[in-house]
Amino acid sequence: LGARAAQPPGSAPARCALPSQRGIIWQPWARHGELDEAGWQALGRELVRQNYTHVLLQWSSYGSYEFWPRQQQMGWLASGLQHWRGTGLKLVAGLHMAEDYYGALQQSDSALRAHLAATRTRSLAQARQIVQRPPPLEVEGWYLPQEIDDLNWRSPGRQRMLRTFLSAMTGGIASLAPGMDAAPVYASAFFSGASTPREFARMLLNMHRASGVIWLVQDGLGTGRLSEERTAEYLREIARALPPAAWRGLLESFDEVRAEGQPPRFEPSDEATIARRAALWCASTGRQASVMFSLNQRMKGMLPAPTPEPSPPATGQKPRSRQ
Repeated sequence: LGARAAQPPGSAPARCALPSQRGIIWQPWARHGELDEAGWQALGRELVRQNYTHVLLQWSSYGSYEFWPRQQQMGWLASGLQHWRGTGLKLVAGLHMAEDYYGALQQSDSALRAHLAATRTRSLAQARQIVQRPPPLEVEGWYLPQEIDDLNWRSPGRQRMLRTFLSAMTGGIASLAPGMDAAPVYASAFFSGASTPREFARMLLNMHRASGVIWLVQDGLGTGRLSEERTAEYLREIARALPPAAWRGLLESFDEVRAEGQPPRFEPSDEATIARRAALWCASTGRQASVMFSLNQRMKGMLPAPTPEPSPPATGQKPRSRQ
């Protein structure tokens, strides 16, 4: 998920840094357990063909549903990943996501603090489980699914709470096993215009300095909540304020489709739209986004058709239905 300053001649504007590693986020759902061996292999080949190097699993458990093996059980996710051996693909392992996280943000500080404490306990147990029963692919990092916005974390009290949570998570992961302190820990952040670009960038910088967490900054363009011009203001300020190692760009490769009386749908963006968003990242930050959101839309035709499942938002702004 890193970036490099040089690129092949003619591949992109010279001032843009092409990513040396490319990641794509996958929200695993129970229905994906229907993928057979041929389906897994085809999906892996397509990811490699599109030059992805890392798959970021958004969570290892969502609510009460466990996607990772426990005790002697293999689990469909770990079993399926065996079919990607030899592809070169690596994992960033997402941890626990509570179904009521976004509701907890609307509660009192004390209630939110208790919610985060429970999430920390569950997530560190999940990480320990993954370390003890490693997946078929190398785990190169960890991801905290709790997306951080520019609205609910503005007060000094909330920012202290967030700093404590992130520091406890990165410290807890570092102590899991020898050498684990070198594994990057990622979290995603998004903006909706509730804070100024400078205020939001300053908060991200302070959280990175306190905890070491690396931000995946979402452009939010898939949900269309802010204009491209306003989005560029935030991206420019984040690129100015944060050191390059403190953040990565996350390009949204879906479009939210709204119809009155219907829940929103999230359809794959066309290639022209993705190219325009990539150009905005380049023009605003001087480098390309190195993470795509998400595999669920990008590889839609290769995954089992969705069924109504409790689907979380994936960009903070807040889609409530994901495939």
